[in-house]
Amino acid sequence: MKLPHLNWLERWALRLLHRSPRMSLVIAKPVDTTLISWSALEDDQLAMAIAQDLLLMPDDDEPLSMQLERIYHQPSYGERE
Repeated sequence: MKLPHLNWLERWALRLLHRSPRMSLVIAKPVDTTLISWSALEDDQLAMAIAQDLLLMPDDDEPLSMQLERIYHQPSYGERE
């Protein structure tokens, strides 16, 4: 995918990462855009699960106030529920 807000060096680096055999998950989203460029190695189950969780985002319709409310009611670090 061509990301218009990246300069040539950033596009080259992103292309290099996407094609690298050592990278199993690459996700890039330029600031102030809704475009996302991603690739995941199908053999890596963890990479596929992370990509699915990040990119499908089932809670997109949830308002920020509800997200903050849910975070507020989570137990603190080291606190038991």
